[in-house]
Amino acid sequence: MNDSYVVQIYRRDALDPNRLTGTVERIGNGQQRAFSSMTELWTYLAADPAPRRRGEAHSDTAATNRRKS
Repeated sequence: MNDSYVVQIYRRDALDPNRLTGTVERIGNGQQRAFSSMTELWTYLAADPAPRRRGEAHSDTAATNRRKS
């Protein structure tokens, strides 16, 4: 499954491209995280996302429907 992100870059150092400042948000969880380097940004993007509520709700609904049958 693909993840979507919003990345906002506020400042970038012209002499050192690895130095940039901004925020990143994984779409769906509503939480923003600040970063101050390309390494921090890539670390966040490479991390496993938290379980999705949609998948959890679907599993709960399926279990409830099985109990009703």
